[in-house]
Amino acid sequence: MVTQTTEKTNGVPVVQKELPANRLLRRFDPLWGFEMMREMMESLLDPMMTLPEWRNAFGPAVNLYETDGVYMLECAVPGYAKDDITVEARGDHVVVSGSYSHEKSEEKKHFQRKEIRQGSFTRTIALPQEIDPDRVSAKLENGLLKIELQPAKAMKTKTIAVAG
Repeated sequence: MVTQTTEKTNGVPVVQKELPANRLLRRFDPLWGFEMMREMMESLLDPMMTLPEWRNAFGPAVNLYETDGVYMLECAVPGYAKDDITVEARGDHVVVSGSYSHEKSEEKKHFQRKEIRQGSFTRTIALPQEIDPDRVSAKLENGLLKIELQPAKAMKTKTIAVAG
């Protein structure tokens, strides 16, 4: 808990904030830096989490949203054909993978820049709850893969009255 004290200096109130006790203790803990480094490494190595700037290096960009009790997952996969992409539903995860390669031409090309991706990708997306794998549908249109995911249990909403 942060506490504030007000003092008057030359008749002008001055607010001083006191740091929480656990923050003060951390400052003097000699192992605190190692704990922080361990947490950072775990977040980097966690397959469900990737830093935003690394996202395109490992797989397609995705949007996940819920509408009318159904989860919608959109993956940007420009240049991929439907036969190049595999979608797997596993409990509360969806795995999207694909492979892509350009046709090799006989002529030698001296690239000044080469950014068009070749090879394969796999992207695992964690979902807020388990889904019914028998009720998953996927559609590819104009480089956007749209996956509709039905939850295994119906999503219920309840409005709670606030007492006061």
